Amino acid sequence: MRKKALLAGAIFVSSILAYNCGGGGGGTTADSGTLSVYLTDAPPAGLSVLELSVYKVELCKDANCTQTEVVFSNPNGVSVDLTNLEGTLLYLETENVPAGQYSGVKITTSNRGVAVYQGVVGDVSINTPNCNSAQGTCEFTLQASIDTTAQKEVVVDFNLANFNINCNITDNQGNNVAKCEVSNVDVRVKTGKPTQKQYKYEVYGEVQDVDPQNNQFTFTWAGQTYTAQVSNTTVCEINDQYITGTDCLRNLFQGMCIELKLLVDPAQTNTVQALELEQTHGRKCGKVAQNGGEYEDEYEEIRNHYRQRRLRETTITPDPTAFDFTNGKIFINHEGQQIACDIRQDIYCEMDTETEEDEHQMGQNCITNLENMISMYQNQQQQNQQQAQPMALIEVKYRYDEQTQTCEVVKIDFEEFDEDMEHSEESESENYHNPGQEQNISS
Repeated sequence: MRKKALLAGAIFVSSILAYNCGGGGGGTTADSGTLSVYLTDAPPAGLSVLELSVYKVELCKDANCTQTEVVFSNPNGVSVDLTNLEGTLLYLETENVPAGQYSGVKITTSNRGVAVYQGVVGDVSINTPNCNSAQGTCEFTLQASIDTTAQKEVVVDFNLANFNINCNITDNQGNNVAKCEVSNVDVRVKTGKPTQKQYKYEVYGEVQDVDPQNNQFTFTWAGQTYTAQVSNTTVCEINDQYITGTDCLRNLFQGMCIELKLLVDPAQTNTVQALELEQTHGRKCGKVAQNGGEYEDEYEEIRNHYRQRRLRETTITPDPTAFDFTNGKIFINHEGQQIACDIRQDIYCEMDTETEEDEHQMGQNCITNLENMISMYQNQQQQNQQQAQPMALIEVKYRYDEQTQTCEVVKIDFEEFDEDMEHSEESESENYHNPGQEQNISS
């Protein structure tokens, strides 16, 4: 049976999707199917990076999940930023597993990782009964009836609203360090893929050949080789710069680890159209640094990646007082202090809303659309104060010059999500298990 594994969704929700069709370079037989894994929800304001390693995804053969079928496994771990998956399905792998009835899913992650809080790089730790500090891992086992010959979709939800995440900034020999601790998690399972919002797909990969003449390049992931087409609207973040079209190709090189956002499922085709491309660190491609002895631990490579980036990240809410469009300013919290950042004239915006398709804009169009979104959001809140409101977070990427203490915003990512929408999806599925039942993990 062909099984496809995906990590997906809006931050801190994980889903598992079982298909009966083949994909990712493999056909289907009568005893074959496909399984996918997702993550979704939204991070607390100020937390712009929360990376954990995903080591394994397994199907449970028995009620205690002592016997399993492995869907995805990487001994090095694939580093996943849980705050960067809003509306996104992150593809992991397609694997062969026997067809049949399974009692649930087990996901193994690291119990430590890297966090960026208010622009400060540091660590995150998960301290719950699901984690083993000696082994450095957490195991989340979720019970669900999964028939891989018929079952299409199963969703595993790391419900961030019920997570207890505490972050603070401390002084370490004159350097600011972020420390985040997760002391409570809420993991749920349901059948049925969310239908209200169209998801983008994301895949990691290692660049191979670059072909500027045909506006394409090849990359490899999970033993597959893909061809990615680049258009004039493709936006790339490389070396802390946002560039488009053929300029993206000129900056790619063999061996570069990248994140690609797509509209098509990479498990179904090896030719994709790149919507967005971002240069990233090798651990997202499941690689260990060649000079591994240089780092004090396996996470130092990731910390260095974020320390060396000239672009900082933080999150804010769509509060109109945080914006001064007349003077081209956005007010953010940088290392515990409120500062004013200039809005660059070539700023790049990504608007992800529940009611419209995602919009990607640059320059004045971006600024105008952002101003309209903030104004509309404020009016909606004023008119419907007694009703459930859509929630939104704005991820801000900015440069800060320590010497001149000046700041400029280069990217805005407006993410809107409706809490009521999740509740309505839960009520649609008779197989959804409410908090407190055995199918949930809460610790």
